[in-house]
Amino acid sequence: MKRDFFLLSLLLFPILYLHGQHSDVNIFGDVQSQGEHIPFATVHIEGTAIGTATDVTGHYMLIDLEPGTHILVASSVGYTTVKKEVTIHKDEVIEVNFELEEEAMSINEVVITGTKTFKRQTDAAVIVNVITRFPRESSYDVSYTSSLINGETWDYVLSGNINMLTHKNNAGAAVYVNRRMRQAYDHNGDNFSELP
Repeated sequence: MKRDFFLLSLLLFPILYLHGQHSDVNIFGDVQSQGEHIPFATVHIEGTAIGTATDVTGHYMLIDLEPGTHILVASSVGYTTVKKEVTIHKDEVIEVNFELEEEAMSINEVVITGTKTFKRQTDAAVIVNVITRFPRESSYDVSYTSSLINGETWDYVLSGNINMLTHKNNAGAAVYVNRRMRQAYDHNGDNFSELP
């Protein structure tokens, strides 16, 4: 028993010792574009797996870093990537702020070819979907339904469709959301729900 305890202590001591090491070298700051904070932008140290994302207010913090010279990289979808070289010393906390510029996003020309031979969609090598119209303006629609199952349990469904376009209508995004919330329903009285 003593031998097992000794071996376990011998194995765990280096892990606990290394886990308790803190460098007290921290970097904090924010990521902005044209005076607006950018939420969920990524900030990382180049060449490592050390990084974080900004919070909803556009602020970030990297803690317990190794002292030395590092290259910080800030990036976000739709913005240019910015790199900054910083030198930090032991027991130092520094502020590094980033200013990103909006990046025009575009795609190259798309060429679609086809033949006059009829094929079922399931027989085709590649599934093709036809876009019949493009949205001309930003729009949204939301629906909410509630129903009572057998007079005992509520079933709620929230659906939404959002189309967002830039002011010049040269880029955009579409989002579809569907959320179903259903309460438990015990049809046969065995205290187990028949509905998830």
